[in-house]
Amino acid sequence: MRAPRILGLVVGSIALAAVLFLFVLPSRTYLAQRHSLSAAETRVKVFTDENAKLAATAERLQTDAEIERLAREQYGLVKPGEKAYVIVPPSGGTKPTPPPKKSKPGALSRVWHDVQFWN
Repeated sequence: MRAPRILGLVVGSIALAAVLFLFVLPSRTYLAQRHSLSAAETRVKVFTDENAKLAATAERLQTDAEIERLAREQYGLVKPGEKAYVIVPPSGGTKPTPPPKKSKPGALSRVWHDVQFWN
């Protein structure tokens, strides 16, 4: 009677291991691949949106108005006959002084302040 029971446990263990190898492990791989695919699709959407923005910017850069705007803003260029004015900071090397730094009160000062606050 003891031998058939041990044989049943061995066969059951082997069957359980077979089920794990045949169904559980491939299922985990499948779920991991689905997650990876979802992340890749999200990245593709982000890149597609960014490509659309860059294409619109590239198209806008082909217009004369945009080229003129960039030349004026970034390079300070002017059309013939226009005068360019530059505002320079005052000479003398005086820089505005920053406000003095406040030191943090110590623990005793904070406790005293709290005590006075509650009175």
